[in-house]
Amino acid sequence: MDTSNHDPNTSNQSDPNFKDKFYNKFNIIQWNTNGYYNKLNEIKLLLEKFSPKVLCLQETHLSEKNVINLKNFSAFRKDFINLGRACGGVMILTHNDIHSEQINITSNLQVVESLSQALAYISITDLFLFTPVRNLPKSKHEELCGLGRTYFVYLFLYSGLEFTLTFLTHHKFHYTSMQQGWMFFGIGLTMALLQGSWVRRLPSHSMKKTALLGLLIIIPSFFCIGLANSMLLLYFGLFLFAISTSMAVPSTMTLVSQFGSDAQKGTVMGIFRSLGALARALGPVVASICYWSFGATVTYCLGGMCLLWPWYNLRKSTIK
Repeated sequence: MDTSNHDPNTSNQSDPNFKDKFYNKFNIIQWNTNGYYNKLNEIKLLLEKFSPKVLCLQETHLSEKNVINLKNFSAFRKDFINLGRACGGVMILTHNDIHSEQINITSNLQVVESLSQALAYISITDLFLFTPVRNLPKSKHEELCGLGRTYFVYLFLYSGLEFTLTFLTHHKFHYTSMQQGWMFFGIGLTMALLQGSWVRRLPSHSMKKTALLGLLIIIPSFFCIGLANSMLLLYFGLFLFAISTSMAVPSTMTLVSQFGSDAQKGTVMGIFRSLGALARALGPVVASICYWSFGATVTYCLGGMCLLWPWYNLRKSTIK
């Protein structure tokens, strides 16, 4: 779907409230209907009550002879016929005030081209600036952006360590796949026990202190793992790693949940998790390049030093 004609940064510049209207009203609804005509009245009620711009339907159970005619909406569908009977099927209904068109894919090259076009509508800058979050006081918006940067850098470095652990334990300690599995099981079990029995029970006003402590503890864990020449030092570093993760991640999520109105908390949390996903995608790539270029000791010690920044950035913030 092409929405370039309705870019909130370029369209309707004469309307100062256009961005607010765009972000607040661009609703997308998804529903497994188990038969389009069985739920047609409910679909019309959804369109009337929530005024979505896009309605994604699954299990439409339509065939070629069925014609879709919903006022102000265009339909793009893929029917499925099995033994002469309509079953399955998907459909996307788009409002006529946004430009949309169907792209017929006939080759792998077209798939790549379509994905490239889709990526053009994704702005990483808007993620870091939390652009869709509206009506926050300037100071609160700055706090939110700062917390997003802190979380991104932390997860970027954290995910790199997590990903390259298998390289380190195999080459330094000759771990088998089974031993690595038990290692990750121990890390996960430690995190689960700490989160469930302690971190989740902490009061909300102590979340910043908990996050700071977690960000501080992971620094020596990097150094211990990178410098480890014995199993004792390796497992001590992994234990600190598990403790840090059990503290830093849930407490940071609690901190960010305080931002935005009730109607916007989903947007705030979604952007925050998107930053985390981006960090987890990039971190392992960069860490792997560093690991194979400079070795484990340099990579982990450098990562430990870099982790001072998320700790310092959160410490100097005015978030409470």
